[in-house]
Amino acid sequence: MIRRAILHVLFACAVAGLCFGQAGIDNRIVAEVEGISISVQRFKGTYVQYLIRTGSDDTRENRYRHLDNLISTYLLGLEAERLGLGESEEVRVYVERQTKRIMGSRYVEVTFTEQLPQPTDEELREAFKKSKETRIVRHLLFKTFDDARIAYEELQNGADFLRLAIENTGVQDSTAGLIGEIGYWGGDDAFTEAAFSLDLDSVSTPVRSGIGWHIIRAENRLYDPLLTEDEYQLRKEHLRFQTRRRRYIIEGDRYVRTQMEALNVRVNAPVINAVHEALNDAVAPDEPSKRVTVTSSEVAVVSEGLSKDAILLEYSMDGERRQYLFRDYLAWLDGLPFQEAIQSTEASVGRALRNDVLASRGFAMGLDREPFVADEIRYYQLVYLANAAARALRNHEGIEPTEEQIRNAFEQAGMGETTRVMADYWSVHLTSYEQAVQAQERISAGVDAEAFDGFLRFEAADITSGGGLMHHLRTIPLGRPILLGAGGGDWYVVEVVRRTSETVDLDERREVIVGELTKHLPLAMALEDLREKAVIQIHTNTFEKWLQEDGLD
Repeated sequence: MIRRAILHVLFACAVAGLCFGQAGIDNRIVAEVEGISISVQRFKGTYVQYLIRTGSDDTRENRYRHLDNLISTYLLGLEAERLGLGESEEVRVYVERQTKRIMGSRYVEVTFTEQLPQPTDEELREAFKKSKETRIVRHLLFKTFDDARIAYEELQNGADFLRLAIENTGVQDSTAGLIGEIGYWGGDDAFTEAAFSLDLDSVSTPVRSGIGWHIIRAENRLYDPLLTEDEYQLRKEHLRFQTRRRRYIIEGDRYVRTQMEALNVRVNAPVINAVHEALNDAVAPDEPSKRVTVTSSEVAVVSEGLSKDAILLEYSMDGERRQYLFRDYLAWLDGLPFQEAIQSTEASVGRALRNDVLASRGFAMGLDREPFVADEIRYYQLVYLANAAARALRNHEGIEPTEEQIRNAFEQAGMGETTRVMADYWSVHLTSYEQAVQAQERISAGVDAEAFDGFLRFEAADITSGGGLMHHLRTIPLGRPILLGAGGGDWYVVEVVRRTSETVDLDERREVIVGELTKHLPLAMALEDLREKAVIQIHTNTFEKWLQEDGLD
């Protein structure tokens, strides 16, 4: 379930990490650290990730807690810089890559996002109407456009959709391809927009989403007939943001793809195949599906087997034919999606090329001279240095916590007011979204979950702490197979059979608390020392006014 907190922030920021034009940037200052300002915009850009990572709700307390985290990040980064850690080659490479990412995002923002017209009143009323509807849809999913096009042509020539769905999914009954109910603001934007544009019993042309190509069939429509002017006016600004964001995502994807198609790229397949083999040889075999990126050490191994001047691609830009070399791809590799890199290396190389091309066009426009861009680059440099300093402090020889520190940590964490949560549940691990959707459909239709590879059963498991899957296990409905994503290409179908809770006391948590304190005390003591010496100013009035605007007064 998407939390209200995440919606608050996502509707305020573009997917690329920048906002809908500089006019949309909230430059109000909420704090200053050693002369460096922290704006509402900077806060928003990092807060959503904090909520996702911790599984927390949007509250006054969490906003103040995150502001405190930001201040700590700046203090650590500045201290690391003073100690000379920012002069290493590793930092230089990281900052150069982040600069290119920011420049590419800003280029798209200036040339596309800022040109997007505001939604008309008619469009907002149509979005309001659709937001009161629920569609029941079925789909066919394909990896390539050509496969989807062939199926679409079959449908146009009279093929039965259910028969194709059975062939497409392997499900041998009437649930084949059935997604069920979807709301207008849920799921992939392109998929949802296409589904809500269909008449009942009609099918879409091939639609591209983040997982492939779909052909969608509208099966039914449920709606709330009550559309009042008062409710529309109340939701109008929120609808405006949602509508413009959706247009940005759908049309922005098309805009970037059009730019890439204009490059007239020619692939050097033998060399890319060699890179693919080198990657798979270099990657450690331990649970690759859990991975997010290739490690820097694996990049070093990959780079040894091929000439860095090997040509991966040729393309046309600014009237001349150019070459994209292996060294160009290596510069991005440890920041690119892991599964794509090892499974579809050609697509991964294309992603790296896109990053370089968009950044190059941003530099050509002089966007690196904008104060906003300079602030973004400076922030990511300090974050990198702060993380390096934090890692070094955590690896420092442990400091034995005092009894007072142990008790304070127990109380501040709210452990004395919480309970231990235990659950009986089962899960089925899958490595793609389409597999997970099909598994959920089959289990919901009566297939025994134990028949699937990746099935695990857990009894009396402690799910008290942790975000991500642990958070969902504490909150999802009982007795229903639920589809959950864990990142890095991992998906789970999970059913919680039973949950129980009991009060936790200090003695039960002592070992855990001591272990965490021993690990984190060097960092906490360093931050305490830095805070005593630093000039920090929190603009409480501005922060409180913003909280009131978001209904958190």
